Amino acid sequence: MVLTSYGARGFMGSAFEAPIPWGSLVIAVVAGICAWQLTRSLIRRHPTRHWKQTAGLVRDVRVDGDDREGYTVCCTYRYHVAGEDYLMARADAPEGPFRERAWAERAAARLRDKPALPVFFDPLNPADSRIEPVETGAAWFGLVLAVAAVVAALYHLQQWWL
Repeated sequence: MVLTSYGARGFMGSAFEAPIPWGSLVIAVVAGICAWQLTRSLIRRHPTRHWKQTAGLVRDVRVDGDDREGYTVCCTYRYHVAGEDYLMARADAPEGPFRERAWAERAAARLRDKPALPVFFDPLNPADSRIEPVETGAAWFGLVLAVAAVVAALYHLQQWWL
């Protein structure tokens, strides 16, 4: 089998020139990036999977950052566990970081609109808490789809190569 710049030659001595399947290459790269981002998101949420949940009250929400580094939503919230009050300020709102300030402001407005929100805390250290969703079903579904797209695109590329 001799490779040309356009494809492969060599099935029973016939000359076969197939164009490079750029669509499969693009799908493999984009789906690979999506799978990587979703995996990072699931790993970041993993510790809170077994944490307990309580109600928290939003005290303050602001947007920090700049155009170069991106924008984050900082939320200060208060919650009560085992007779103790905790006040936590976190810059890891469920969404973000954001490239544009307007997107961060919209996310901050959604937090401001909810005076009460679920707070997930570590039962061994109640001062360690997060305000992120427990449900990761959509992320798992997206990860499965992204991996399936990578596998299909790589299979198509392998068929073209051979």
